[in-house]
Amino acid sequence: MPTMTPSSWLALPSDVFLKILQHVDDAETLFYLLDTRGDDRRGPVEQHLWQLGQVMPRATLWPVLHLDVRHRLRLKSLSLLGHVEETMPVFGHILVNSCSGLSSSHPLVGSNVARLSLHDTENDDTDDYEDGMLVLLQTLPRTNVNTLDLSDRFMMITNLSKFGPALAGTHGLETLVLKSSHLTEACTIDLAQILKAHLTLRHLHVLLEGS
Repeated sequence: MPTMTPSSWLALPSDVFLKILQHVDDAETLFYLLDTRGDDRRGPVEQHLWQLGQVMPRATLWPVLHLDVRHRLRLKSLSLLGHVEETMPVFGHILVNSCSGLSSSHPLVGSNVARLSLHDTENDDTDDYEDGMLVLLQTLPRTNVNTLDLSDRFMMITNLSKFGPALAGTHGLETLVLKSSHLTEACTIDLAQILKAHLTLRHLHVLLEGS
């Protein structure tokens, strides 16, 4: 088999090139490849990702997509939020740092996102937050997410009466990570009771911080 030169693999069809990108584990290399490929060769998804890299810190875009209030507001002000939805197919891990990032979870459907991390929201005690969590959990069965990390999602973990049944219904979920400085042993036992009949859940990691 002949060895491919840099110029030849940069000219690969977009679907093949995207598969190569998904094996790149650092932002600097990924955006170097996108820069080198050029506007005339980048496919639609590549172009969306490249454009995000022009206005956002690239380390927040790859290999993990970080969605927090500051980034979302900036993208919204530049009318670039649509680029995030269009690039969902290339991400394997998304980290959401605020409840505002939960307002729309439909881009996850049909994407390759396998790990979803929801962090740093111990004080999210709002109706919008609860509504967002319910929508997200109801959407998960239609996604490829198999690992859900709820570190510091205190409201999520303690409101079992609202969130427990939805969480138990997320078939396809294999690993659940819970961490909270306010998480109690009693709460953990209640959650285990709700999840004991879960068909696919194999790993439940509970971290009782400060205990």
